Amino acid sequence: MADMDDIKNYLHIDDDQTDELRQAETLAKTAETFIERQTGKKYVEDDELMRFAVKLLVAHWYTNRTPLSKANVQEYPYSLRSVLYTIELNDAYAPVGGDGA
Repeated sequence: MADMDDIKNYLHIDDDQTDELRQAETLAKTAETFIERQTGKKYVEDDELMRFAVKLLVAHWYTNRTPLSKANVQEYPYSLRSVLYTIELNDAYAPVGGDGA
C-alpha cells in the first residue's frame, strides 16, 4: 500500500480531514491496481517511479472527482502518461502474473 503520509502531504490534506483521507486512501489502492492493469507490470511498493505514479494518479482523480460529462472529462497529464509508459516498457519490472509476481 502506498505511503499515506506521503500522499496526504502531496495533496495538502490535514490530519483532521478524515473523509478526505479515506477518499485518498481508496484512490491510492485503486491507483496500484490501475498501474498493474495499464502497464502489465507488477506494482512494486518500494519503487520511486511507481510511488510517483500513484501520487500523480491520486492527485488527478482527487482533483477531478466531480460528476462526469462529455464537457468536463479530463485527460491524464503528460507527466503521468510518460511515467506509465516508462514502467510499461521497462524490462526491470516483472510482468503481472509472471515470475516473481
